[in-house]
Amino acid sequence: MYKSINVHEFNTSQKLAILIPTIFILNAALKSFIERFRISEDFHWIYGWGSIITLIIGLLTIASSAANSISIILEPKFKLKILWLLLSASVFLYFGIGMTVAMTRNVG
Repeated sequence: MYKSINVHEFNTSQKLAILIPTIFILNAALKSFIERFRISEDFHWIYGWGSIITLIIGLLTIASSAANSISIILEPKFKLKILWLLLSASVFLYFGIGMTVAMTRNVG
């Protein structure tokens, strides 16, 4: 039989490794939803404030992803370290690869 996964067995770094990409994906979905208010005259303020808030949340998740990845690397006893590291660094890697691709397209 399979052993059930108990969330209470995860340490803080593992919980953050799951939480940070989830927040990043929800933030991207929220940004897409907020774009609908750009055209509205009555609710344009939702677009203005929502864009700023999603930008701040996006930058915080990138910084949190990098910080949590460093804490996973520095933690000595960690099962499946590479899996948790990739999950935690996914947001930072997504941003880094996206910036690299964007910069190389404009060079040549």
